[in-house]
Parts: sequence; C-alpha cells; structure tokens
Amino acid sequence: REILEIGSGVSTAVWSNYVVRTGAEVTTVDADLSSLRHYTESSALKEQILSTITFLEGTTLAPEELARFFEGTVDGIPVGGSPDAFVANLKRFVRNNSPHQWEKMLRHFGGNAPDIAAHVLDGGAIRVSRELAQFVSTLRPFEGEHKLLRDARAAGRACILDKLIAAGKTWDLIFFDSGEWSSMPEWVKFRDRICVGGFAALHDIYFPKSFKNFIVCASLLSDPRWKVVYVDPSTVQGLLVAQRCA
Repeated sequence: REILEIGSGVSTAVWSNYVVRTGAEVTTVDADLSSLRHYTESSALKEQILSTITFLEGTTLAPEELARFFEGTVDGIPVGGSPDAFVANLKRFVRNNSPHQWEKMLRHFGGNAPDIAAHVLDGGAIRVSRELAQFVSTLRPFEGEHKLLRDARAAGRACILDKLIAAGKTWDLIFFDSGEWSSMPEWVKFRDRICVGGFAALHDIYFPKSFKNFIVCASLLSDPRWKVVYVDPSTVQGLLVAQRCA
C-alpha cells in the first residue's frame, strides 16, 4: 500500500497506473524531476502521473554517506553465505554476452574468483572499495555523483527522507533505481525501512550494463532474511524482486 520509488523514470508512469488500479500511495524521490516531461508524450498520462504520485525533489544521501560507504567506514551489505557462494551468485548477474568484462575484473584483482571475494567481503559483509567500483563502473565517475550530492545539500535538498527514517517510517515496497554509485549505500540505508513481508525491487541488475545493483542482488540470494521471488532477465537492465522474511 505504501511504496517508495528512489529514482524516477518510465517506471513512475507504471506506478501511476498501479495507484489508479489499487489506491496505493507512491512517493518518488529524484535529484532532478524535470526530466519527467520526457517520459511520455501523452498529456493525459502526464496529468495522471502528477495527480497520483507524491514527488520529492532531492537526494536520499549526503555526500559524506556516499564517501564513507566506499571508504569502508560504515556497515557494508550483509552476506549470509560463504565467499565462494557469494562469487557464484555474483556471476549469475554477469551477462553471458560479456564474459570479457568478468575476466577483465578477475585479472585486475588477482586472477580468480576467491581474490574477488577477498577484496569485497569483510566480516560477513560486502565492503566495496572505490577502486573496485571505479574499475567496473562504466556509466558515471564517482566525483560526478558526489558533486550531485554536494549541490543538493547546498540547495537544501539532501537527505530529504531522514526525518521520516528517524520517526520510524517503513514502506511496503521500495524500488531502487538511483545513481550508479548511490544505489548500494541507499540499500544499506533503506533495507531495514522495508516492513517484514514487504518487498525490495531492484532495477539495473546486470553487469556490465550497470554496476549499481548486481552486488546487492548477489547478496540477496544468500541472505536468509530475504527471499528472491522474481527475476526478469528479458531486458538488458533486468529486474529483481525480493521479499523481506525477517
């Protein structure tokens, strides 16, 4: 009934139709909502979107939160299984038509899958260094996204959900489709804001099309607190839905 979309897009129109059908409440957060006008040429659909979705223009993170995540000074992404199981799960989200990208990453970090795990896993959590992220990210350099967060803070539009989080707000479903660098720290920040029995939906789950969610998806496959209920491999971006069990 209560849905949070982090990152607007064509999906916002889909959520608008869902609101019309079900009466659910959908809130969409984006650093720049001006691009919404490009998502559809239908004036009627544009009016429907604006009348059915609650829009919050701003960011969910502060620049320091982004930096600390990739410096490893905050909690990482929990992993329920062994490093070998995690690496096996990680490979499920590497597109078969891009094995060279996987091999390139292996060569960069020592030549084999356990070496990747050694770089990523720390104390039962995934800690992703900026070096690793910069190496495999193909869409946006770290500094570009960090600047976006700095600009949002200067405009008074950073961490716009923090007051709700502090008040204990939860959602039935959170749709994670944010920036290439922001999505993983957003997962750490918001995963516990999904109610038990609720759902996480992650877009852009396949590497090398995107870096932002394939590590989170690999962790969900071995995390006993989550059950993966749907994976859509039919597009280059892909989609995964997981239900929180505990």
